Amino acid sequence: MSQVTASNLSYSARLLFRLVSRRPGIHVREAQRQAGLGLGNTVYQLQKLDSLGLIDSTKNGKYKRYFPLDLSEHDRNIISALSIPSRRRILLYLLTNDQSSPAELASKLRLSKSTIKWHTRILQADGIITNVAEHTFKYRLNDSNALTDLLRRFQPSTLDRLSEGFLESWDLIDL
Repeated sequence: MSQVTASNLSYSARLLFRLVSRRPGIHVREAQRQAGLGLGNTVYQLQKLDSLGLIDSTKNGKYKRYFPLDLSEHDRNIISALSIPSRRRILLYLLTNDQSSPAELASKLRLSKSTIKWHTRILQADGIITNVAEHTFKYRLNDSNALTDLLRRFQPSTLDRLSEGFLESWDLIDL
């Protein structure tokens, strides 16, 4: 049996393989829009690429996201978080402000405290942020280098397509 590689796939599968490589964390509908393919063909080809072990998929909330094989689970969690506007804003703020309380995040990001608490709980569960000390409720990034590296690797032109409005948030950081 011959080994399957991206080069001996159909045009649609190769197109989606390249798209997943350039746009890690992409979900089916976005892949369909970007590739200009029908939904059924997109779903079929992504499932085929996944089953052949050429890409990997992860269920994240209501979306199944597709990733190239060279990304760690931690990097996948960060990319998934960056695709959600409120989480992206929290992460970018924490990148430039070492420790922040929920009240400070709510004020600076113009989000409700309940929204901040919801998203910071998820970011903590994913291992992206940490509460600085018990009973203080000040958050910090666990690995600012990983976030910065991913932002550099997948330039704003890529990340802004993962989620609308990225360029507004990009101005919050100075790389």
